[in-house]
Amino acid sequence: MDVQLYVYDLSKGMARQMSLPLLGIQIDAVYHTSLVFGGVEYFFGYGMQRCFPGSTHHGRPMDVIPLGRTELPEDVISEYLESLRQIYTPESYDLFTHNCNNFTNELAMFLVGKGIPEHITNLPQTVLNTPFGQMLRPQIDASMRRMTQAPVPPQNIPSVHNGRSNGTNGTNPSHVVNGNGAVTLPLSPISASSESSSSSTEAAHGSVNYEKAFPSHPHLMCKVPTLQSGSLRPVTFTKIPPLDKLTAKLGAAGHDPAVTAFKTFVSTRNAEGAEEAAVPDLPQFSTFFRNAPKLLQPEVLFAALDLLRCALLDPRVSGWFAEESPDPTISALIDHVNNLENCPYNLRL
Repeated sequence: MDVQLYVYDLSKGMARQMSLPLLGIQIDAVYHTSLVFGGVEYFFGYGMQRCFPGSTHHGRPMDVIPLGRTELPEDVISEYLESLRQIYTPESYDLFTHNCNNFTNELAMFLVGKGIPEHITNLPQTVLNTPFGQMLRPQIDASMRRMTQAPVPPQNIPSVHNGRSNGTNGTNPSHVVNGNGAVTLPLSPISASSESSSSSTEAAHGSVNYEKAFPSHPHLMCKVPTLQSGSLRPVTFTKIPPLDKLTAKLGAAGHDPAVTAFKTFVSTRNAEGAEEAAVPDLPQFSTFFRNAPKLLQPEVLFAALDLLRCALLDPRVSGWFAEESPDPTISALIDHVNNLENCPYNLRL
């Protein structure tokens, strides 16, 4: 699927005209962004929202930027979007620190391996760096909420099946999965010549055999009580070590931009929650770990892997690494450790 970035100007041109005399710096727009793929526009405002492309109350986008293609399966994308729902809630929205651009940046990172342009993500901090912007922060945030958190009209919300729009606006597809996960099966007339009388009777009475429409996978019919009674919850080690001591063990590598960025990310997430922790550059973090076995001695490598463990506790990070291709970082690290002679015990764990 092609992935596009839709860029809007919430100020409708006012920022370009008024920013210099008010803030002392030139700002071209107050950016609102969304991602469009699979015939659906996704954005963050009153929680995670979706609509038909270009049908938001913001009007037409000022710019449409192609970000590339994603080959991720649609069910994987849907699962990742669901994991973001607990982070991007209506209550967590903040115009300066947790906004639509943070959402699109993280989703783009997952889909195509790169974020959105930095001049967009850096704009809030650019404004806050000015005395006037810092002073008016509460007023600006409050005044923009009615615009940034407006609901999407029901007729503009597409039904989505496995992350892809059914391509209809007001018409019924053969079957759709709505936002609540409910399955809708609208019935159409069935001729007696093509179906049995029992099927025609079912349709006439407005009923349908769900099992016929969506048969169970053959594996679900097998009786395997040992497997079915087992716990499907993963065992996770969630304790966060003293991060300053952890990075100090890495020596010069502890000052690598990727390490310092993720140290801040883990620290913020642990202290203030996932809503306040914006995901840093994941490809940069991946590159660091691909090179780590060459840069670090085996007895020091464990400290780097422990930082990775802490970062993987966040579903946004673990989801990205789980779908990384074509040469997954996690697999490369495991292969390296398994092939080490006289591997340290903590690293083997």
